[in-house]
Amino acid sequence: TFEGEQLRWDHYSTWRAGRNEARAQLEADYGYDTKHAVHLIRLLRMGKEILTRGEVLVARPDAEDLVSLRTGGWAMTRVMEEAHQHLDALPAMMKASRLPERPERARVNELVVELHRAGLARFAD
Repeated sequence: TFEGEQLRWDHYSTWRAGRNEARAQLEADYGYDTKHAVHLIRLLRMGKEILTRGEVLVARPDAEDLVSLRTGGWAMTRVMEEAHQHLDALPAMMKASRLPERPERARVNELVVELHRAGLARFAD
């Protein structure tokens, strides 16, 4: 409906007017928000690593590649192609993963409590 489209336009206009200037400049310089693109590709790659290897690699082995993306070294088509490759592969990776279907909440809660206690103990000394 016209009202729905008008509402979408109003939301977009408000977002654009209040947008972070540095991020808007990235889009003006490179044709897309490279910071957003880096997070997208990094998270998709990390998801693959978690599902296929059961590892969370914080120190990125692909850091140079991601820096190249962040500084505009990738065409938008490359960003979209890689994102779609990961998204297309996701169902098969999830099916083949050895990870449990659901988190072990009790173990997660125990870990959180343990980490909080360890952190708080530093202040008690």
